[in-house]
Amino acid sequence: MSAGTEAARTLRSRPAIAYMSGEFLSQSGTYLSVTAQAWVVLEAGYQPLALGVLMAARYAPAALLGPAIGKYVDSRDPRRLVLLANYAQALLALVVMALAFTPGALLFIPFVIAGSASQVFAMLEHAGRMAYVAAIVPDGVRARFAGATSSASTLGRIVGPAFASLILTAGPSGLCFAVDALTFVLAALLLPRPRYEVRIAGPSPLREGFRYIWSLPKVRDLLIIFSLVSLVSFNVATMVPLVVREDYDNDPWVLAAFNIAFGIGSFLGGAVRAWLRTSAATSAFLGLLLFGSAFVAFGLTPSLAVVLALLFAGGFGRLMFTASSEAVLAIGVSQERRGLVGSLYAVAFTGTTPLGAILVTSLSGHVGTGATLVVCGLAAIAGGVAYAVSLAVHRGRGGTDAADRPAARHAETEKR
Repeated sequence: MSAGTEAARTLRSRPAIAYMSGEFLSQSGTYLSVTAQAWVVLEAGYQPLALGVLMAARYAPAALLGPAIGKYVDSRDPRRLVLLANYAQALLALVVMALAFTPGALLFIPFVIAGSASQVFAMLEHAGRMAYVAAIVPDGVRARFAGATSSASTLGRIVGPAFASLILTAGPSGLCFAVDALTFVLAALLLPRPRYEVRIAGPSPLREGFRYIWSLPKVRDLLIIFSLVSLVSFNVATMVPLVVREDYDNDPWVLAAFNIAFGIGSFLGGAVRAWLRTSAATSAFLGLLLFGSAFVAFGLTPSLAVVLALLFAGGFGRLMFTASSEAVLAIGVSQERRGLVGSLYAVAFTGTTPLGAILVTSLSGHVGTGATLVVCGLAAIAGGVAYAVSLAVHRGRGGTDAADRPAARHAETEKR
């Protein structure tokens, strides 16, 4: 059986489909909740600053606890932790629902605490899933599976806010959180049983885990580049509304069109990565270049039609980069350290959001949104070039690309 046939068969298997369906439901619930929380805070009469506090508080604790969460995942059964994280998020969604139905003024501080705790469990779920996915598919098809899973996640990020808008239009806001709780329960029920053995690390200091990751240049360099690019370039959710406000008279239909174009491009970027035979490292580099080039052009053009096409290309490139990066990072380390790497990946991707949002909005206030978009795009291109140089250096020293290694070694652990 050829590698391509084996990969296609794996992606169509019942465990893989169940896993991706659970990922879709989990992300749908998360982004439904994020949309509804913003609505509830503003509806309760709070100023926009309160919304900023809510978003910062939502991500900051998870970012600070990320490494500790990853270490914890590596020394435990990842499947049990993913189940725990989903049920905990379901319970917290019900708590937020009760707060949203509170008569009179919203109990803001408990609302913020519940949102922060939910994001901590979301970090636990992400790290656990990165460790557990080794039990679902062999490493040889990991890059393609990551692409398919990223497409499912992206679809959830589109469906979640859309469903939240529908509920908020037709019924009480608290109903959003009831649906959120249901999605997490269903995601837990869909988590498949293992097909391959998952190795669990023994207790060890967190410092030892960091030393191990630092000793792997390809993993270390990609994490650093990912963090810097995410900090400067990936604040799309912050920049797009600013562009709509300044250049398109704050038209909600333009904002919707921008988000749809970026979302469709993201979905297709993950889908193409799922069927692409190019190495994960190569597609990560190409995806980052495409994203950066699209946003440089976005900052330079006033044409709405061209902007929509560029947002599509930017979403395609970003998902190609993130899905490929996840595969490189996971395959580049031993199974016993994938929880830690997964948590650091999540910190790089979402933990930089609060600071990055402040940076790009401050820059936009000084030089304008167009120039800021160009800077964001150039930073992504620079990150892509730096990653290419890093790959060339390591290959010149005789290293092999972890993402290109065959699945033979992993197949030895398959249960008889």
